[in-house]
Amino acid sequence: MAALNKVEASTVEKVFSKLIKTADSELILERRVLETIEEGDSLLEEVSRAIDELEKAQGVFKSIINKLCK
Repeated sequence: MAALNKVEASTVEKVFSKLIKTADSELILERRVLETIEEGDSLLEEVSRAIDELEKAQGVFKSIINKLCK
């Protein structure tokens, strides 16, 4: 009976060890996903600022063209 309990304990220990490793792997993946989302948000902000700058430049060019055409 004691040998059976040792086998059961060993099996339970292995199962919990695998569960912990799986949970750790999932946490690592979640962190990577969050980092990727944050990087994407940062890139979107940069693109938005670049678009704003292009729109300002477009306005300046239109103003110059209008003055030259008068």
